Parts: sequence; structure tokens; C-alpha cells
Amino acid sequence: MLQSLSIKQFAIIDELEIQFGEGLTVLSGETGAGKSIIIDAIGQLIGMRASSDFVRHGEKKAIIEGIFDIDHAKEAHIVLEQIGIDLSEDFLIVKREIFNSGKSMCRINNTTVTLQDLRKVQQAVVRRVKCRAHHPVGPPRRRTDDHCKPAPVVTYQAVGLRRPRHLRHF
Repeated sequence: MLQSLSIKQFAIIDELEIQFGEGLTVLSGETGAGKSIIIDAIGQLIGMRASSDFVRHGEKKAIIEGIFDIDHAKEAHIVLEQIGIDLSEDFLIVKREIFNSGKSMCRINNTTVTLQDLRKVQQAVVRRVKCRAHHPVGPPRRRTDDHCKPAPVVTYQAVGLRRPRHLRHF
């Protein structure tokens, strides 16, 4: 579980610190408030590809740091041992620096690791759930639209109307 997040010089964010508590955390706000930028920053901590576009205009580098509780992620302990990361505590400090040249650096518990190793570790730590990244529950006609809202269910009950061919399997 992500316990804290520190973002510096990332996109439009000058500096931001977030402490996450137990349970569900919801990011909400108006359009353009920066929710997706925070998600992009978390993405850097789980091994997503970096870009110089993430570095705030006029700055040399962006820094994203997160502390992850891995007390219950036993698979992560195995992966960390395989790649030679010291694990004296049940938490990880993951740091990602993105330079305006486009290069980036990854560290886990102050040890430099490759992006591939970061991804291996985080696959054992983080479970991502994205919109439409699940199997639908219920009858097949219950789908989501492009904004992850339930799509309207269309019924064809009027006399003399037939379903369009592409909807006949529902």
C-alpha cells in the first residue's frame, strides 16, 4: 500500500506531499485540478515510461518519491532478495528522478535499479485497477461507455421493431 507520496517539479506541480491513510482514498476535483498528474506521478513509481515532458518547465529534473508498506506482500520480499535490495524494514522507499534530457533514474531503498527491476518489484506490491479493465458482471448488455459510466440498456419491445444485426447476440 502506498503510504506517502512526494512530488517535486513534475508537470505543473511545484511541490506536493500526500499522506495516505488506511482504507479507500479518492482523488476528486474539478477538471484541470491535477488528478491525472498525481496518477501519472504514481505511475512513475511503478515503472511506467518517463518523458522529459514530465519535468516542470524551466527545471532540470522532476523527483517522485513514495513509501510503500510491503508487510503483506511476501512475493515482493522474494523479488527484492533476487535483485539484491536490502530489506531491513517492511516498507520500500521508491524514488524516481526524471531529467529534462529525457533520461531517468530509479531507486529502491536508496539502491539504483533498472526500470525492469522496478517493474518486477512493483508488480508484486501494487495492484492496479483501471476503468474497463475488469470482466463485466451481469448480463452482457450491461457495459460501460467511454467515461466508465453504465451505458444505457436498450430494449426492443415495440411491436414491429427488430434489433439491429450487431446487437442480436445480446
